Amino acid sequence: RLAVLGLAAALALTLHTGYVRLLTWQGTSTWIEVNEGLMQGQPSREVLRQRIVDARPRIESAASSLRSALSSGLLEDPVLLRTLGLVERSLGNLDAAEQTLRSGLQAQDDWTMRLALSVVLLQKQDPPAAEEVLREGLESDPGRPELALQLTDILARQFRFDDARQIAEQSFEERPDARVKQKLILLTLDTAEMKGRQGDLE
Repeated sequence: RLAVLGLAAALALTLHTGYVRLLTWQGTSTWIEVNEGLMQGQPSREVLRQRIVDARPRIESAASSLRSALSSGLLEDPVLLRTLGLVERSLGNLDAAEQTLRSGLQAQDDWTMRLALSVVLLQKQDPPAAEEVLREGLESDPGRPELALQLTDILARQFRFDDARQIAEQSFEERPDARVKQKLILLTLDTAEMKGRQGDLE
């Protein structure tokens, strides 16, 4: 048990310090978002790609061990569940990422868990589910800027500018935040532009 806990803690530390996260790059499945450690010396793209390739087996091996520990019930820590959810997403295992993050939400309703889950759901092309997760989060954690900003982005992409502005206004009233204020300004401009175009069509 202690060995498993040690491995899980090591994986959590590795991922939370941003050692490597695998994302889409130039439309070709899994590469690139990395931390300062991988970026030291401003390596060329080819060198950077190789560093990430070299790191991936270790991340996959640690993730596999953590999955086994979680599935056996040895670990139920929400932080580690979120960590595993993030690494499953990074490795392209979106169904596993969603399942893990939802388990994490059951263990502890946390805004970081909801934000991560919304990203996974968007990658799965399910904006309604992402919207639901974020709205529920704002009910339990009113005005949380990070959730509000993510939700307004989702709504704005659907041209639901009035809905997006309403979310931003409610968030700013609950917790004044410069990022939300900036978003409100942009949404107001977007709304005015859209109404102007509609007027031109009429």
